[in-house]
Amino acid sequence: MDKNKEFVVGETIDLALDKKYNKLIDFCFKTGIIDFKSLVDPIWDAIKNSKENYKNCWLVPLRLNKIGKEYVCHVDVLRKVD
Repeated sequence: MDKNKEFVVGETIDLALDKKYNKLIDFCFKTGIIDFKSLVDPIWDAIKNSKENYKNCWLVPLRLNKIGKEYVCHVDVLRKVD
């Protein structure tokens, strides 16, 4: 796939996750177990809903914050070095 390719962090973006996932995320935090697989859909939906084109990039979630009633995921966008 991208074996032996170099990448750089092109930018770090903040993605507001859809509120329909709040109960799932709240449950994860209350149990003390963060199941990263369960966070894939909320993060992917936020990426698809953004206006930016992230084709040919690797997206690496860094942190999940709760701001008021909203969850925001901070994501590094890795771009290939030509």
